[in-house]
Amino acid sequence: MHNLAKLLQDQGKSGEARAMYRRALHAKEKGTGMDHSSTLNTAANLAANLCEAQELVEAEALYRSMGMGYSSTLNTAANLAANLCEAQELVEAEALYRSLGMDHSSTLDIAANLAASLCKAQELVEAEALFRRYAFYVMLNLSSFIRFL
Repeated sequence: MHNLAKLLQDQGKSGEARAMYRRALHAKEKGTGMDHSSTLNTAANLAANLCEAQELVEAEALYRSMGMGYSSTLNTAANLAANLCEAQELVEAEALYRSLGMDHSSTLDIAANLAASLCKAQELVEAEALFRRYAFYVMLNLSSFIRFL
């Protein structure tokens, strides 16, 4: 069912995909439990589909139900923070973004998202500092890549 939902999503049939993701998630929760990686993968895809459909309250609840035991914890937390931003829950989004850290290369997008969140909250000085930090890390990673070539 999960694969069919993914196919429907890829074909732009978001509503049908959402229904199939829900069925798949229900079956996986009963079969292997919510902590199983396959179940969590389906939950993450359903949550992303819900965000796309602007069903932010349900998406947030689903992200939270996934907890921090998911193998892609960073992605799950970042998605929840993005969802909170979209729902204008900027204080909680900012706290979550900050808890993820921004010194690791995989969290560069989180720094940019936090900066965007701060812009929405009119905290422009701090947003500028984060954007500059983001640009520095991007340039640092780019120079490392060029040296590799």
